[in-house]
Amino acid sequence: MASRGELRWPGGGALVFGSTRHTDSVHGRMRAGTSAVYVVSDDVDAVHRRVVDADGEVLEAPHESRFGSGAAAYVCTVHDPEGNLWTFGTYRGPSPTQRAWNSAEPTAAHRPGR
Repeated sequence: MASRGELRWPGGGALVFGSTRHTDSVHGRMRAGTSAVYVVSDDVDAVHRRVVDADGEVLEAPHESRFGSGAAAYVCTVHDPEGNLWTFGTYRGPSPTQRAWNSAEPTAAHRPGR
């Protein structure tokens, strides 16, 4: 089971923490006890340059990608010394309207058969 948490702020910024179900990417090689963090960035290329300039470990150079939802983004993934993965990308998540719709949980009184 994948778990996840999000921290969002005005202007569209976000951090997304969680496990992953990916098995065919760098996320599929994560070891137990490590995390994957997604950071919204308007300038993925600048983040990539900073990591390279600091002799950091780039696992995936900036490229176009699609998430499980089918949403497109421009992303790069780096590895920190503790083994955590940091993906920086342009995808900001669903709109506030989509989030409200997706998180709407019917109450017992509104469930069919009640």
